[in-house]
Amino acid sequence: SGAWKAYTSDGVPLPLDECPMALTLKSRKAVLGVEILIERPTGEKLNVLPHPQPLFDEKGHFSGAINTLMDLAHQKESLTLRQEKEDLTQLVNAMQRSEQRYHRMIAEVQDYAIILLSTEGSIENWNQGAQRIKGYSEQEIIGKNFRIFYPPEDQQSGLPGKLLQEASTTGKAQHEGWRVRKDGTRFWGSISITALHDPGGNVIGFSKVTRDLTERRNNELKAQRYAEDLRRNNEMLKESEERYHRMVSEVE
Repeated sequence: SGAWKAYTSDGVPLPLDECPMALTLKSRKAVLGVEILIERPTGEKLNVLPHPQPLFDEKGHFSGAINTLMDLAHQKESLTLRQEKEDLTQLVNAMQRSEQRYHRMIAEVQDYAIILLSTEGSIENWNQGAQRIKGYSEQEIIGKNFRIFYPPEDQQSGLPGKLLQEASTTGKAQHEGWRVRKDGTRFWGSISITALHDPGGNVIGFSKVTRDLTERRNNELKAQRYAEDLRRNNEMLKESEERYHRMVSEVE
C-alpha cells in the first residue's frame, strides 16, 4: 500500500493498466504468481507477490475485486510451493468470507434501495433499504419490472427504458423525480443505474441505487413558495406606495 510506481521483477516500469489488479478487473479472472516491484513515495522498493481475486455475488455477477500483496523481501528464498499453496488457500477463504460480509452489508443497508436488474429491467434482488423506501417485500417484488416504481406519466413517456438505454450506452444513468410506493404514495427519488458487463464487455444487467430525498424536495418547494410569496408582497407594497404618492400629488 502507498506505492506510487510499479515495476516488473526485472525493474522495467509497469503501466498501471498492466498491473495484476488492473488485469483482474478487466478479465474478471484471478492473476496469480506475477511478482512485481512497488516503489513507495520514499523511494523504497519492495518485491511483492500480488493475489488479486475477482468477487461475484450470489447471482454470479461480477461486483469488484480484492487484492493482497505478499512481501517477498525476507522470505522469497525460503518459500516453498506447498507454503504458497497454503497461503493462497487461506487468502481465498478470507476473500470468500469478505465477500459474504459484503453481501450481508448490502442486504442490510437501510438508507438506500440497492437492487439488481436484468437486461430487461426485471428485479433480481432486494435489500432492506428497498423494502423500507418502496414498501414491497422481497417475495412480492422479485421478478417484476422496475417500471412499477414510476408514475403513469413517466411510464407512458418511456422513461424507465430510456434510463436503461442510457446506462447501456454510457455505463451509468442518473435521474431525480417522483417515484411510487406500494401504497400508491409518491416520494422524490434520486437514482443511479450502472451497467454490469461480462468479460467480453456485453451488458448482463444493471445495479440500481435509490435514495429517498422527499424531505429535501419538500424543503426546496417550501423555499420556492416563500420566495414567490415574498415577491408578490413586495409588488403589492410597491403598488400601494405608488398609489399613495399619486393620491398625495393629486391632493396638492
